[in-house]
Amino acid sequence: MPADPVTVCLELPVAFVTCFRHTVQPGACPHHKHSYGELVWHRRGSGECHLASGETSHFGPNTVHWFPPKVLHRQENLEAGEDWCLHLNLGPELPDFWRRCVRWMPDQAGGCGTEVWEALLRVGTLQADRLGAREHHRGVADLRSRLVLAALMESAAAQESQAYGRGHAGLAADFIEEHFDRIESMAEVAAAVDVGYDHLRHLFRQEMGMSLAQYLRRVRVIRSEQLVRHTAATLREIALSCGFANERYFSTCFADHYGRPPGEYRRQQSGRP
Repeated sequence: MPADPVTVCLELPVAFVTCFRHTVQPGACPHHKHSYGELVWHRRGSGECHLASGETSHFGPNTVHWFPPKVLHRQENLEAGEDWCLHLNLGPELPDFWRRCVRWMPDQAGGCGTEVWEALLRVGTLQADRLGAREHHRGVADLRSRLVLAALMESAAAQESQAYGRGHAGLAADFIEEHFDRIESMAEVAAAVDVGYDHLRHLFRQEMGMSLAQYLRRVRVIRSEQLVRHTAATLREIALSCGFANERYFSTCFADHYGRPPGEYRRQQSGRP
């Protein structure tokens, strides 16, 4: 890691491509890649980013991901959220740091001040009939983009951020997703990843933006939705098969997540009154 990330990034031939924000619904998008680099600021929501190589990175609110050019990746959201995307060309010779996929957790993403990104959004949304204005602002956007990269790179150096690191929080999320139907206590999760419960509880909330119990509940609800929509199983059977203690609690959690209880949701999805 260079000793002076700001100087390094200010000397990069950074070319702003565009910047936009969009709402992301629960579910997965197909693998895709770009001819340019992509910074994704997950303003709201939680889920996972997957590389074609098999690597996985969890994210929560205010996590940031960098995807180098031509790297296949896809995103799977556990809940609805909002992403801000910044597309950049960094020249033909990418520095080593920017050749890999990198994740910054909320306390590390100091370069993502709302004011800077909103300024980039304004340039990204200039219309074609204002091309002159757009070109006038593009040079400023290039400089602001360099500042965002410099702040993130500096944060990575300070925090010793690891590209797609598989820490205790990530391992805990993996364990929950694999064993969601039979986990009885969060102490089981901590034991499975070989870390103290209090320490894991703190790490998980810091990295994922929610508690272990909230994550488990969301995973169970999202898995149950598939059974509600695509099977004829009773709600009691679905509740028990997904790890809920009883049908009543399952219905409450389902309604909190999808806005209506599972029976009503099933009728709506099937087109029945």
